[in-house]
Amino acid sequence: MKAKIFLGLFFLSIPFLLLQIEFSSAENYPEKTIEVINGFGPGGINDLNVRMISIASQKYLGQTMIQSFRAGASGAAGAIYVAKAPADGYTLLIAGQGEFMAAPNLSKVPYTYKDFKCIAKTSAKPFTLCVLKDAPWQSIEEFINYARNNPGKLTYGSTAGSGFVGAEKFQDDAKIKLTHVPFPGFGPAVIALLGKHIDCAWVNMPAADAQARAGKIRLLVITGSNPEKDFPNVPTTKNIGMDFPIVHWAGFFVRRETPPDKLKFLRSAFEKMMRDPEVFSIGEKMNLGVDYTPGEEWEQSIAKEEAMIRSLIIKLGLQPK
Repeated sequence: MKAKIFLGLFFLSIPFLLLQIEFSSAENYPEKTIEVINGFGPGGINDLNVRMISIASQKYLGQTMIQSFRAGASGAAGAIYVAKAPADGYTLLIAGQGEFMAAPNLSKVPYTYKDFKCIAKTSAKPFTLCVLKDAPWQSIEEFINYARNNPGKLTYGSTAGSGFVGAEKFQDDAKIKLTHVPFPGFGPAVIALLGKHIDCAWVNMPAADAQARAGKIRLLVITGSNPEKDFPNVPTTKNIGMDFPIVHWAGFFVRRETPPDKLKFLRSAFEKMMRDPEVFSIGEKMNLGVDYTPGEEWEQSIAKEEAMIRSLIIKLGLQPK
């Protein structure tokens, strides 16, 4: 009789014990350093976003964040690594359109954006078409006219991912043809432009900002409808009659299978970090275009944007054969 009572009490206590274990997991996380995987090299927009966030990680996560670079395949190498890492909340991914919008639609990679959960979008900046300061084109109109009369003659540097898709759309809208020279990041494309190895570069604004301020390169146009506050005289794609909604964003992700309690904690911590005045100030100094969007809201936007970019890739004939 006593054995039956003991067994009955034991089995009745199992749900309570499981609840305690789950609660304990949520309470103790994180217990060690959090690693952020970057599919591009140092100095790019992903790197700068991690640096911006990291200054407040100890304050809001209770742990430090370290960044590991796993560059390759236009950022896809980093996403592949995180997709295979343990879904324990200790391996995050910093990524942009290249990894989630372009790579799965331009090539065959073993993941899609649906394999990840969004923590937070942290920045957004337009793309720009830029040339050397002493280039013969003083305006975007002069550049387009020259390119129309010389199809395929001019070379442009960009990544093989989101930069490539944006540049191809720009060419389609402008009715011009440029020759693409792929680079492993936007920074290397700007360096190649400075070395006169290419005629122009299609990059995000943070990559072009320092050299434009130094007077070494000229911005001919930026994407979107809002002018850059530091370059108010540079026309937008809307100014020249183009419907061009693509801007370059970056944000943080975890594997979809990450426990809900850990995802909730990360989203809450990132919201606090992104609302911290020190983080905002650092991001502004880096000219990152600090732009926080909560994870759940951002997931809805990503789904719509991915469908738009996929349709664009198909329209332009860029999908893998």
